[in-house]
Amino acid sequence: MDDILNQAKNVSKQLQLALTEILALNAQPIKVESVYLESDLIKQLQQSPYQLLPEYQLDDSFALFQIHFILYHSLYQLKLKCSQNQTAYLKLGLASISVQPWLNNQQNLTTQILANKDNLQDYYLDLSNLIATQAQDVESMLDNFWRQIQKPLASQVEIEQAQALLNVSSSTSMLNIKAAYKAKCLQHHPDRGGSKTDLQQINKAYQVLKNQLNEH
Repeated sequence: MDDILNQAKNVSKQLQLALTEILALNAQPIKVESVYLESDLIKQLQQSPYQLLPEYQLDDSFALFQIHFILYHSLYQLKLKCSQNQTAYLKLGLASISVQPWLNNQQNLTTQILANKDNLQDYYLDLSNLIATQAQDVESMLDNFWRQIQKPLASQVEIEQAQALLNVSSSTSMLNIKAAYKAKCLQHHPDRGGSKTDLQQINKAYQVLKNQLNEH
């Protein structure tokens, strides 16, 4: 177990060096936003001069999970380093990575507070999740994923309740809904006297409205 963990750590260190170069994180400071696709990063890291990731078959979900995990583990490590050094902000999406300038303002404070409760970040930073996950676990995760996205849309009552909670209306844009959501998160954050239950309700309301807008 320890040997495998040390191997994963060594691979991640090499990936971080390569990604620092590919994402131009050594250019101090980052002045403009750049967006990279995960698939493109994987291809670059498979090819010369890096050759840090193995080739895999598209239908091999287990191999893809392992590559995806070690890549995002390395990206989250870089995100923390860039945040500590205040040189760039890395926004990690499902299949894309955005490298943004670091802004010393309230927007970054909001981002940092929300990032402190980032469950995905906690998951990817823990290499034991990579080592402990077996092929059957990946298949189970995929099954759960498809069940999640096939869930029925929220009812009109749920949509109206979500709007009331975030103080928005049916005509509010996604940008303003997101701003209202962040403001509510700050207001009800446990570190500021709020409760975890309130935060969960706010997150659920935001997800309902986001899903509803995505359907139109």
